[in-house]
Amino acid sequence: MSQATIALKGAFILTITKLSERLLGLVSTLILARLLLPEDFGIIAISLLVINFIEVITDTGGGLYIISKDEVDHQDINTFWTIDIILKLLVFLILLAITPIVSSYYDDVRLLTLLPVLALMIPIGAFTNPHLVILRRTQNYTPILKMDITKKVLSISATITVALIYQNYWALIAGHLTSNIVKLVYSYAVFDYRPKFTLCKFTEQWSFSKWMLAKGVLGYSRSQLDTFLVSSFYSPENLGGYHVSKYLSNMPGTDAISPALDPLLASYSRNKKDLDSFKHQVMLTLLVIMATAPPLATFMYFNSTAIVSLILGDKWITFSEVFGILSLLVIPLAIGRVAGQIVTSQGKVKVLFFYDLLSLIVMAGVLLSLSSISIEAFSTARVAIDFSFVLLLFIYSTTAIFKKDLLIILLYFITVILGALGLGYLSQVYFFIELPIFISLTLSFIIFCLTWLVFCYLFFSLFLRNNHAALHLKYLIQELGVKCSLQLNKFKH
Repeated sequence: MSQATIALKGAFILTITKLSERLLGLVSTLILARLLLPEDFGIIAISLLVINFIEVITDTGGGLYIISKDEVDHQDINTFWTIDIILKLLVFLILLAITPIVSSYYDDVRLLTLLPVLALMIPIGAFTNPHLVILRRTQNYTPILKMDITKKVLSISATITVALIYQNYWALIAGHLTSNIVKLVYSYAVFDYRPKFTLCKFTEQWSFSKWMLAKGVLGYSRSQLDTFLVSSFYSPENLGGYHVSKYLSNMPGTDAISPALDPLLASYSRNKKDLDSFKHQVMLTLLVIMATAPPLATFMYFNSTAIVSLILGDKWITFSEVFGILSLLVIPLAIGRVAGQIVTSQGKVKVLFFYDLLSLIVMAGVLLSLSSISIEAFSTARVAIDFSFVLLLFIYSTTAIFKKDLLIILLYFITVILGALGLGYLSQVYFFIELPIFISLTLSFIIFCLTWLVFCYLFFSLFLRNNHAALHLKYLIQELGVKCSLQLNKFKH
């Protein structure tokens, strides 16, 4: 089985996993959005902002180090696990100490209880079995699929149960804690690997991790700077609306496209010494992005009111425009992952550090100057900044790979995005107002997908019929279709 086939198979499994999780999560969201108020999501957004930042500053990139290293032994894995535990336990104690300061900054005494309880996720996550990293390294995603589905079902059950009983933000906390506890227990109950404490490979790993740690802090700060500023500039209700809108609008990127890209990106480090193979793999990944990210982003943008009304309910309609604007981030999120992985596979982690630093400074300067504008205009500025910086990183990371063809690749992207915008705009035309919103939105999406397939066929015929990566992708899709057809026939008989 070829590397590309293995990667595509892994992409399919991860995508199915995340889509299954998200479908379950949508059920939870549908219930919570009707039981809780935007203010409840606002207080959780503040808590998670602090907790997730703490987790990031303790993430040394050891998992990525294990995945990208040519040869790995038990000492590498155990050292990664030990470092992770030491750092996270230390920072957990620091977080408990600064909780009163955070509570005072936001002038909300509820944080005095919420932060310590949510902070338990940090040590729980630190002790999780590191064998999960090995599964990702070997692209054995089936066990991960089973674990993720199990923890999602149990966490949603806990969330809905608490929501029905108390009808407040503790439901969201119960879900987060349950998810982390289930992952910890499952990782040891199902997998035989038993890690041991050691720091014998500390020096070797730290030479890689010191830049990943700094990059992680800056990267998270850049990605969450907007949420922090919204929490400072706007009301808790606006923060809750912005937080939920950002979460929902990122779903296609984080839970469908990103998992599909993971196996493709994981193969970069294995092909980096063979320029032709590396170029082929990058182009294959970019084609997957072109076919998925622009249509999903534009459909959500032009149908934001209907989507928000269906998923969250009418009391969230005021945030539908924010949701639509933020949904466009799906495109730079996908492209940025590819560009970042290319740079990482070439060992230029320092470049990503300075990229995150520069983009953070610019974003902070621009968004801080916009504190008096509407939250919709604030969201637009956030999206524009992301598009600009991701474009620069993409050009930097791919110039040596594509050389003169880079301009053609960029024109491909522009053509695809314009096509997606046109079809997304037209999707409003065939929205059946007289039908129930779920049926109308479903029919609109089906018609949109069919027209998008026609567009992709025309695009392939005009520009890519002699492109090796496109022909390879076409073959892999056909092969997958044949296998699915065979499995369906077996099921029928």
